[in-house]
Amino acid sequence: MVSARACAALRAAARSQRAPGPAVPGGGHRAGSERAPQPSPATARAQVVMGYMVGVAAMLAAFYFTPASMPKLQWATVFMIGFFLYGPQMLIGLCGAELARPALNSNHIP
Repeated sequence: MVSARACAALRAAARSQRAPGPAVPGGGHRAGSERAPQPSPATARAQVVMGYMVGVAAMLAAFYFTPASMPKLQWATVFMIGFFLYGPQMLIGLCGAELARPALNSNHIP
């Protein structure tokens, strides 16, 4: 059986999203034993999606300023616009799946 004090310590560690560090004699923790908070995968994906959106904006500007006498450059910019549009379309479903509770995901097995 686990004591109430141990349960409270485990709950406090879980709330702070940090594993308890090694104790130092005399109390406290060793210097540098605290971990920096890690971004969630959904946050990292959102940053990638924002990068793709910047790429779309840059390619749309490039397409707008491309002269009609350069069809190969126009083709390349349209290709890059399509490339940058497909990335967020692929990742947006994953962002939503990670933000929802597991029971709402299509791959949830009860």
